[in-house]
Amino acid sequence: MRANTGPRVQVKAAGGVRDLDGLIKVRDLGATRCGASATVAMLDEYRRREAAERAGGSEVAKAGTIGAGGY
Repeated sequence: MRANTGPRVQVKAAGGVRDLDGLIKVRDLGATRCGASATVAMLDEYRRREAAERAGGSEVAKAGTIGAGGY
């Protein structure tokens, strides 16, 4: 979808984005918006990973780098 739209068109991922890794994946594929019912769980997981990274942990998101997205 991203490949067939102009840069000003927003692409929304919806249906099936249930966790932070899924959110990172659709971001990496070009989505600029996301409709998800698991927003609280995704934000909690993001905060947990961010805290682990700041504490010197080696945890990295499977599908992308935390904080590198456009959300």
